[in-house]
Amino acid sequence: MPSWTTMNDLSTGSLVTEADMDAIRENIEYLLDPNKQQVQRNNSGSYSTTSTVFVDVDATNVKSTVTTNGGPVLVMVTLNASHAGLVNISFDIDVDGTRWGASFTDGICEVYGNSILRVVNFAILVTGLGAASHTFKLQWKTDAGTAYLVSNSTQVPVTITAVEI
Repeated sequence: MPSWTTMNDLSTGSLVTEADMDAIRENIEYLLDPNKQQVQRNNSGSYSTTSTVFVDVDATNVKSTVTTNGGPVLVMVTLNASHAGLVNISFDIDVDGTRWGASFTDGICEVYGNSILRVVNFAILVTGLGAASHTFKLQWKTDAGTAYLVSNSTQVPVTITAVEI
C-alpha cells in the first residue's frame, strides 16, 4: 500500500525533480487505494444483549482497525436486528475506547424493535484523529428485554467498514 508523501512547495520557475514526480505518483496511488478495513462477521448464529447501557457487540470480531495518516475516517455499518418486544435497539461506534455518540443518550442510530427483522445501515465521519492505528467497534444496547443481531451464513453478516478519506 502506498503512503502519503508531503510535497515540497513549488512556485513558478521551480525545478520539478524525479523525487517530486515520484511523490505525485505515490499520492495518486494512495488516493486510489486508501487505508481501509472491512469485517464481515459470520457468527454462525445471532448475537444477543439485554444490556441497557452500551456494550461491544463482539470486541474481538466486530471491529475495524485502520492505520491512518491523520485524515477523517468514514465508518459504515450494515446489520439485521430484531427484538422480541416493542422497544428500541440503539447503536454507536466506539473509537479508540470512547463512544462517538456519547453526547446522545441513544447513540447514533436507533431502531424500533419487534419480531420483524430490521435492516440497519448507518455511517459516521470520524474527524480529529491523529496519524496512528485506530480501532472502531460496534456497540449496542436495548431499552428492555433481549435484542438480537443476526450473524450467520444463511442471512446477512454483521459488517463494519472503516475507510480513511
